Amino acid sequence: MRRRSPGSTFSCSTRRICSIVPGPYGDAAGADWQDNWRRFAALGRVGADIAAGAIQGYVPQVVHAHDWQSAMAPAYMRYGRAAGTPSVVTVHNLAFQGQFPAGIFGELGLPAEAMAIDGVEYYGGVGFLKAGLQAASAITTVSPTYAREIATPEFGMGLDGLIRQRADDLHGIVNGIDVEMAIAGLAPGVGGLAASGVRLAVLGSGDSGLEGLLLAAAARHRGRVGVVVGYDEKLSHLMQGGCDAIVVPSRFEPCGLTQLYGLRYGCVPVVARTGGLADTVIDANEAALSAGVATGFQFAPDDAGALLHAVRRLADAYQNPVMWASIQRQGMKADLSWDRGAEKYAALYRSLLSRKAR
Repeated sequence: MRRRSPGSTFSCSTRRICSIVPGPYGDAAGADWQDNWRRFAALGRVGADIAAGAIQGYVPQVVHAHDWQSAMAPAYMRYGRAAGTPSVVTVHNLAFQGQFPAGIFGELGLPAEAMAIDGVEYYGGVGFLKAGLQAASAITTVSPTYAREIATPEFGMGLDGLIRQRADDLHGIVNGIDVEMAIAGLAPGVGGLAASGVRLAVLGSGDSGLEGLLLAAAARHRGRVGVVVGYDEKLSHLMQGGCDAIVVPSRFEPCGLTQLYGLRYGCVPVVARTGGLADTVIDANEAALSAGVATGFQFAPDDAGALLHAVRRLADAYQNPVMWASIQRQGMKADLSWDRGAEKYAALYRSLLSRKAR
């Protein structure tokens, strides 16, 4: 989002880029491969085999799996020869769980007792993420707030009961970014954003209905709203490096890197008060501004009215050069690297190894 003086020019783009290409998760149409269960069960089985000593001269101290695609590794470890090796499952987004019909169980190579509620069974089928959450020695998420949120029915995606059951083993560790490199609910508010005096540039893809609304808004507000539908990492960095502020209006966000890059670039983030967004952006309220610690603007609830109110707060702050520079500087000097997160993960690994030794 770029604010400019009256009479200045602003180039507007309404285009589509980057067609989807086949990958490990799905085909060119964006649909999952039909044998994804077999692909990622194999990945988990290989991880468990390595933990059991399949590679001569190498046995890992800890196995760390991420999301449902590798979450079967701790399950295979639990029912195999690597049962004593500590394991960690990190949940980046609980909405993606790897749920498959019960008919695949016979081909997973697990003992019959694994098809139970305290094993891989999930609502009558097989749940890869659920299996990992049940079997892992520890569970981490990508922010402390998200760790608390997924223990509630609202954000737990059907797994909140299991998450609460494993509360003592749950840890929220904020994501980091490579500091050297350095959207739901938005469309109904685009008109209000344009009317507030800002210029809006949007890059991304997703729900086709929202894409259409954004493209239509760009057509109505030529010169004030630009939309590029697709994925372009280089362009995203250029936009954040050149804009004054960035809006991240997620209805839920485990952590996200977008606002972290914004902070690094001095591109002030306006974020919904949820998940890692709430953990990484300090709202520019009166107390934070007085203390000189504000780094951005938070809003709640996650609707257009609250978003527009936050943008008006941002616009007011922008009119005060001293205040604005302070907000930018605080964000830019924040430690956004992996250093602190890595220290916390190292401490978690040490605790798991200490527990194993006992």
